[in-house]
Amino acid sequence: MNRCLQAPEILQLICNQLPNDQKEDRQRLLALALSCRALLEPALDRLWYKVRSLAFFIPTLPASLWKVESAAVTPGSRRKYTLVGLKRAILKADFARYLSYYAPRIQEIELGALTSTFTVEAWQGLQAATSWKPGGMTPYVRTIRWDLSPRKDTPLSEKQLNRAFPYLSLFAGPTTKSLHLTFNSAVAIQMTSVQGAPNLCQALEEFSLTNVAGYWSTKAFIGDYLQSFSWQTLKVLKVTDVGHELYPSLSRLPNLTTLEISNIHGTTPHYYDSMGNPETDYISAIPRDAFPSLEVLKLKAQELYYLSNFLQQIPPNNRLHTLKFTLTFMYDEEHIDTLLEALKHHCNPESFRKLVLKESTPNLEVEEIEDLATYPRIDILSALQNLTALEVLSVSFSTETVDLQPDDITNITKYWPNLVKLKIDVDYPNTRPPSINHDELLELIYGCPNLKKLGLRFDATQISEEEEVPECALYDTPAPIEKLWVCDSPIIRPSNWARFFEAHCPKLRMGATPLAVNGLPNYVPMVMYERRWNSVTD
Repeated sequence: MNRCLQAPEILQLICNQLPNDQKEDRQRLLALALSCRALLEPALDRLWYKVRSLAFFIPTLPASLWKVESAAVTPGSRRKYTLVGLKRAILKADFARYLSYYAPRIQEIELGALTSTFTVEAWQGLQAATSWKPGGMTPYVRTIRWDLSPRKDTPLSEKQLNRAFPYLSLFAGPTTKSLHLTFNSAVAIQMTSVQGAPNLCQALEEFSLTNVAGYWSTKAFIGDYLQSFSWQTLKVLKVTDVGHELYPSLSRLPNLTTLEISNIHGTTPHYYDSMGNPETDYISAIPRDAFPSLEVLKLKAQELYYLSNFLQQIPPNNRLHTLKFTLTFMYDEEHIDTLLEALKHHCNPESFRKLVLKESTPNLEVEEIEDLATYPRIDILSALQNLTALEVLSVSFSTETVDLQPDDITNITKYWPNLVKLKIDVDYPNTRPPSINHDELLELIYGCPNLKKLGLRFDATQISEEEEVPECALYDTPAPIEKLWVCDSPIIRPSNWARFFEAHCPKLRMGATPLAVNGLPNYVPMVMYERRWNSVTD
């Protein structure tokens, strides 16, 4: 081995890049550890960095402790799991080698699809041997994912999982910074364990709560739960179901920088008049210290106005730089204008960088109205033109489009010169003919120097064999486009586009990405468009 590579810091960095998720990965790391004395410690550090099974702890303690047996999930069932009990009392001396050699390496615990568990006697014995200290088994662990809810990929019964749930306290302790809990609030022992979890981790920075019992069960406890602790160190909060009653509690978390809510239920938002001004002076009533540290907000909701309502709780002089709003039900055109106005009034131009508005319904059978001329498009540019530091803009709904116009492309290069990603109207097919073509594509490529990811619907049928740099180009060199989504953009001459990409998108290695339309008959136009776009790189 080269002498330069023998530096412990270099070897540690190399081993830290190796995967350890799969069984084959761990076997490879073990072989690496045994291959060279210099690699032994850094490879073992990586091997034991993350623990995914309770079976890991069995060989790290004396074999004389354990009584291991195979048990059927149900009487007569062929599905088996490993049940580990005690042969004798656990002594503190039994932990000496484990605590000095194994425990310092364990940084993450991820328990979910268990195939083995301890008896109640063994669990309690481990607690007693570690003096009932929080995190006694893993005193250096930083991240814990505790998902002991019933699932198809584990042979353990619900009863066994419930018995194991409260022993989270063996692993979560003072060093734990990130805690992710999946639980069922209808199960008393799980609920009790979750209620006390924050007391185990005094320096908790990231907390994720997923309640499989649903919205109403979560709503019944989440408000009091968040108010029961000070959360002085909490920076990241991820929860499943939140109603508007909880907004004040969330707004008072002093160091919260990232908030993710996967199912938010709000109330009627404040509306704006035809000039974009609030109909009521609600902004002056917002506490100036609400959400004092919030920088990243990711919300999912069934209604657009729930998203508007939450955004209206944030004072305009905020620190937000990232918003991701996902609509989980059908798009409602009646409330999009309110959301756009809320974005205009509550996004701080000095800090705002990234906006994603999308719909998560994977449905290609889009129902459009017959007269598209009477159907207003989403006027995203007017709402966001003052956000001059914008770097990422992604908008896509199933039944309505932004429908970019040629003038919009010119304005994009003027409003947002720092764009790195622009993705508009490419997640769903649409019968509205694109209003832009390859000329506007060129204008973007030579007008946004940092653009790496681009998604647009455009008319690709008018391209010539050789397209030159447009006269309106702001820069001589093209943007470093690495990814291009084209949705169902009509195309006739794939060979011309191959030359176009070679000349104007030299970093586009995989060609354009059309909308996948598997299962549709060949006579559907978008099927042919997909085949033509895919043939560009053939």
